[in-house]
Amino acid sequence: MKRYKTPREKLVALRARFSRGTFDCQTHLEIKYRDLQKHPKHGNLDSWFNNWITTCNTGIEAEVPCFLNDLPLWDFIKAVDNLYPAWGALKTTEYVQKKDANQKGYTTIDALVSEFSQLYHLKKPVQSNIGTFSATLEVAEPEKKNGKNKSKDNRSKS
Repeated sequence: MKRYKTPREKLVALRARFSRGTFDCQTHLEIKYRDLQKHPKHGNLDSWFNNWITTCNTGIEAEVPCFLNDLPLWDFIKAVDNLYPAWGALKTTEYVQKKDANQKGYTTIDALVSEFSQLYHLKKPVQSNIGTFSATLEVAEPEKKNGKNKSKDNRSKS
């Protein structure tokens, strides 16, 4: 409210903030935020990262109370803990140290999500698809010669 200079600007902002449509929007943002806190078991993590950024930024612009403090930072760190626990522990330690030293402007949710996204893409395990799986089977399976197994031919010759 400090950014509004005249009483009329404040009234317009308050009317917009507390209108029925705005309340529904805030409730929708809070529900979407709670859903984001659950780590997706399947699906596209890039869209999950983007949803974190857009939902939190929209919540900050709409001045939804749960987005106006450090809660989104903590919740994101908890949500990605299953993916990379060491990173979560490191960020929690950094955050507590900076907060104890009364340093303001620790980070934004955008920076935190982007940092983790880059790290995750560098460290994520390579997933095998059907092509690599079948190639592995061909290597593991003994070669066949004229409908007979080559390994049986070798055993019969010896």
